[in-house]
Amino acid sequence: MRQADVGGDHNLVVAKWTLKLRENSVGESRKERFSVSRLKDPKVHNKFSIALRNRCNILRDEEVMTIDDFNQAMGDIAKETLGYRKTTKTE
Repeated sequence: MRQADVGGDHNLVVAKWTLKLRENSVGESRKERFSVSRLKDPKVHNKFSIALRNRCNILRDEEVMTIDDFNQAMGDIAKETLGYRKTTKTE
């Protein structure tokens, strides 16, 4: 709107926006989450860090280490050392 006086060299912008909301499907499965609270235990924390360090050393020896390789390694190590969080129906 060029005719609006806003006290400068800026122009006022007017927009119409339509927002359609929908509920989540009840049957959708949620991604399982790792039990990161177990990292507070020093034994579990030490085991996790050693496994991660060893896996990164193996990946570093390869020619190319991608972010996908790193994410896969983190997921595998977390699954082995931490396990999955127990979910309740309220989550």
